[in-house]
Amino acid sequence: LAKGVLAVVLGTVTVAWSVGWVAGLGALIGACWPLFGRLQGGRGVAVFAGVAFALSPSAGTLGVLLTLAVLLAAKVIGRNGRIAAIGVGVGTYPLLFLADQVDLLRLAALMTLYLVALLRFVTTRR
Repeated sequence: LAKGVLAVVLGTVTVAWSVGWVAGLGALIGACWPLFGRLQGGRGVAVFAGVAFALSPSAGTLGVLLTLAVLLAAKVIGRNGRIAAIGVGVGTYPLLFLADQVDLLRLAALMTLYLVALLRFVTTRR
């Protein structure tokens, strides 16, 4: 999580949002497919979450709150709602991001991060 947040914040604060996005994309790709140490790499979920949160903190906060609300509602009902809660958080984040940023190019950049994370998730054998 911190790896993604740190990369985006450093790029965004020092130069521009686009540089933060490129740094976040690099952190995500590096976590999923490391070049050094002959490591397998992970699924990149935590790095993706950190990058997405750092690119739009208000949308990230609302996404986390929605996820927790669905998880709590599932617990009250007596069902295991982890999948639904994660689905709501991940599914609503692009809409929250667009409402916050109001920029289709930035939304397309965010969806590229989604595709990288999805590609890693699908290609991981576990």
